[in-house]
Amino acid sequence: MRSSLIECSCHGSTFAIVDGTVKEGPAWTALPERKVTHQDGRLQVTKARWRTRGGPRRPSPGV
Repeated sequence: MRSSLIECSCHGSTFAIVDGTVKEGPAWTALPERKVTHQDGRLQVTKARWRTRGGPRRPSPGV
């Protein structure tokens, strides 16, 4: 591992690898915890179950 950050290839946000907190946006919520295993020299991460509706929303300005 070369860094303590994860970078989103879609939007460029960076997250702390230790706890998923946002280090640089545009993301505004932390990444969920995932199980990571090491096998045959590769890291395996469980797939996320992304919510398409009803998930957390960005707060409205002034709230």
